[in-house]
Amino acid sequence: MPPACRLYLITPPVVADLAAFAGTLKEALGRG
Repeated sequence: MPPACRLYLITPPVVADLAAFAGTLKEALGRG
């Protein structure tokens, strides 16, 4: 069995546009 996959998110200290960040995150996670 392969080892568990870990997801590391690198985020800036302040997110100026939360909606844009959420869209980018959703797209990245959707790529599998």
